[in-house]
Amino acid sequence: MISIYIAARWQDRDRAKAMAKMLTNNGFKITSGWLGRGGLATHHKNQTFEEANRIVAKRDIRDLQKADILVALLPKKYSKKGTGGRHFEFGFAFATYKPIVIVGHRSNVFHYLPRIDQIDRLGQLVNYLKSGIWKKQIRG
Repeated sequence: MISIYIAARWQDRDRAKAMAKMLTNNGFKITSGWLGRGGLATHHKNQTFEEANRIVAKRDIRDLQKADILVALLPKKYSKKGTGGRHFEFGFAFATYKPIVIVGHRSNVFHYLPRIDQIDRLGQLVNYLKSGIWKKQIRG
């Protein structure tokens, strides 16, 4: 079973959850635990904001390490704008040779590197994943 980490802005969480549901219904496993957890505002009273952030970041990295591929949800409205942790997740996936596919629009220069695929619409994602095209990205 192919496991997928979905990277998206927190504000696009509902859209990312819909993507996760569609992928799960098509036989894929989602490792993005952030989709089911509360935000940083839900950190425990005995934790500092910094401690809570560190815990969340480590969880997200562990979830990403479990994935076979990263799917970055990048709507056009974020094109050419730098926002959010998904950029770190994207870089981490790239550095660890995880295949990456952008659903939407490329938004910075790194999205044009050779090992990164891009599709326009969510409806294309299942066919892309089932085709195995993304496996060509591994190590090169």
